[in-house]
Formats: sequence, C-alpha cells, structure tokens
Amino acid sequence: RDGVVISLDSSKTIQFGSSASDEVVSCASLGEDIFVVGVTSDHAASLPCIYGDCSSDKENAFVARVSSDMNVMQIVRFGSAAPRDAIISEENELWILSDSHGSQDCSQGFECGDQDMLVVVLNTTDLGNVTRAVRIGTSGHEGAVAIESDGQGGVVLIGSTDSDSFGDCDPSTICTTSNENNIIIARIEASGQVVWATQIGSNTTVVPS
Repeated sequence: RDGVVISLDSSKTIQFGSSASDEVVSCASLGEDIFVVGVTSDHAASLPCIYGDCSSDKENAFVARVSSDMNVMQIVRFGSAAPRDAIISEENELWILSDSHGSQDCSQGFECGDQDMLVVVLNTTDLGNVTRAVRIGTSGHEGAVAIESDGQGGVVLIGSTDSDSFGDCDPSTICTTSNENNIIIARIEASGQVVWATQIGSNTTVVPS
C-alpha cells in the first residue's frame, strides 16, 4: 500500500511508497509548496531520521516538501510516531500531531505511557530543523485526532484517552477509567508550552472524530 497525492484537477499525481505499507494522512500548503505528512512501516528506509527512534518496530512519520509541479524537494522521517493531522501556523511553521509510541521526553506535568500525543514542529524551509517537540499523555492510552490553530501562533489539540488523569475533567461531565474513551483538549502556545489541558467524558464511550 502506498500514499498518493492528486491535484484538484487530477492533472498531477505523486506517489509515496516503499516495500512496506505507507499512507498519506494530511497535506498543508504554504505559498506554492505542499507539505505531505504520512506514516510508514518501513524501518529500513534511507530517509534521514530527524527526531526520535526510527529503527524500532513501530510506525514512523514521513514529511515531504513538494513543489506545485509535484517534485519532491525534501523528505524526512521521525519516529516512533503515526501522524494524524498537520497545519501551517501563523509563524509559517509546520505543526504535526501524531500518536507517539516512542521514548520521547514527556512534557512537565504529564505521565506518558505506551501511546501518547506528540506534536513536532518543523521549519518549513528546512524540514530537518525540528524547532520544538511536545509529548503529552498519561500512563494510559491516548489517541491523537486533530490539530487547529489558536490564532496566536499556537495550537489546540483534540484527542481521546482511557484515563481520568489527563488535565482537569470538565465538571459538567463524568470522566471514567473503565476502558472508555474521553475527549481530551489541550492548548499549546507558540513557545511549545502547554497552557491548559482538559477532558470531557460521560458514562458511555465518547470518541472524537
């Protein structure tokens, strides 16, 4: 399985693949450049690894900068992570939200486990330049869903958790640990500092999509 990006008029196509399984999950544009973000299970790839452990048996992220005529100008990877969404910030940086399966440092105030939410911020003129990385989670299981700009250079993350210890529980809801999924929301300012984190639950499974 390979990942494919097709222009809106279907006149241009680019394929991302390897001998393993590959998937494109998000695209973001800046000027005439397109930034393609995906996930690969190829651990022997010759692409430069810019962050984390790309040699483990977990999935890795790949990021490509593509010109308007579908030529790849730069492509890198980071691990162990499975991207879910990406945006270009007001500061023209590429923010990538992923599920993290690695041993990246956990942000202060959080207790990370086997799967957490990871945000990696890249310089759009040089994808090899990781400007910030933020990993947040609990000892339980978190799933990344979406990332949006906060309008001030930072971002808001949306995900899910099976723990009741991610930030503060909205007092109007019930956050449980009975293997149910609660919605989690966190805001990260432009510096990479986590400003606040909260979760919204119920006595049934709540999964953002």
